Amino acid sequence: MKKSRSKPVGAIITPDGKRHEVRLLTAGRARQIIKPYARLIGTIAIHWNWLHENLASLFELVIRSPDQRMAHAIWYAAENDFVQRKMLRNSLKYASHLTPQQKEDIEWILLKIEKPFRHNRNAAIHAPLMFTTGVTGGSVTTWLQALISSESPRARELLAISDLKAEFEHYGMVAERLADLVRLMIRAIRLPALQPWPEKPDLQRKPHKSKDRQSRSNRKSPRARLSHSGA
Repeated sequence: MKKSRSKPVGAIITPDGKRHEVRLLTAGRARQIIKPYARLIGTIAIHWNWLHENLASLFELVIRSPDQRMAHAIWYAAENDFVQRKMLRNSLKYASHLTPQQKEDIEWILLKIEKPFRHNRNAAIHAPLMFTTGVTGGSVTTWLQALISSESPRARELLAISDLKAEFEHYGMVAERLADLVRLMIRAIRLPALQPWPEKPDLQRKPHKSKDRQSRSNRKSPRARLSHSGA
């Protein structure tokens, strides 16, 4: 028995004059498209949460708290992570038990989070997205991008990004490497004889393959795509 196909709802005419039929986006197909984005956004959130829990333990060591629970009670008395990081940064000024290099590297982490990673993370998690259908590599495909009609500042931050999956993958990598760096710093402060002070990781974006660049180039053509929100 043949699987029924969704009904056609329009067509895309590419610059070479070819007509590509566009079919109705079914609920099942929509879930398939969303799944890899959801996985990447979830990865960002999980590593971000690990990063901040590690920063809480680092804060404990910076202020030389006599009790871990006391340090964490102070840390979580602040109701947002921006204030928490500010407490850590201000405490570094008086951490005479840390070396200048250790202070500099901890400050480096906080600076990387502030400019621009925290904004990237917020955009990935909070920006409304929409489905966009276009022709890439000669085939009709559908992907997610920032909702063009939204007044959300988070959506506006993502409007210039044509490949959100690659972008979100990069954000997840940054969060993971920063979280791991803080974890190693904690071990180095607690057990300096066993754990050397870690080196700063490479947070540069991985280069895309030429095929990906061509795909993104095709997606940018307004004559070869249709957009619709998930609402």
